[in-house]
Amino acid sequence: MRWIELENVRRDRIAPDFRLTTAGGDTVTRTQYRHRRILALLFWPDLAADDAQAVLADLAARGDQLDLAATVPYVISGTADVNSPIPVLADPDGMARAGYAALFPADERPALGAPFVVLLDRFGGPYYGGIGPLDPATTAQEIEDHIWIIAYDCPECVVPEWPASSM
Repeated sequence: MRWIELENVRRDRIAPDFRLTTAGGDTVTRTQYRHRRILALLFWPDLAADDAQAVLADLAARGDQLDLAATVPYVISGTADVNSPIPVLADPDGMARAGYAALFPADERPALGAPFVVLLDRFGGPYYGGIGPLDPATTAQEIEDHIWIIAYDCPECVVPEWPASSM
């Protein structure tokens, strides 16, 4: 993936709220994590693809590091009824996807149907965006590295130590 610092947005606004459901019928919103967690939102339309499954498995294996960084990951796709080691939220009308794609600079917006990632700080501010193809060998590590940068930069976060596996 190619990573973009969303500084043109993060200093001025909060990411759009969403109200999406899991396969179990639970409702999740961005605001329920405000002031509490970093959110990693993975907008991936084709979760059945081998590269997506490999990245999700790698990211799930990093659960202890994500917990240490106070991060909650979610996959956002057209339907929540998909096999994934990371919780999936249904965005059937694509409204959440469109709102988050609009956070990217106009010349860097993800193409319709292309995977992308948005990382939000604890205040709900967009911090980093990742666009481009998923690389099973590097994408999960890149996501974790960028999460640790947010945790380190976030003055209200207490990070016990920079993990050896990051950056």
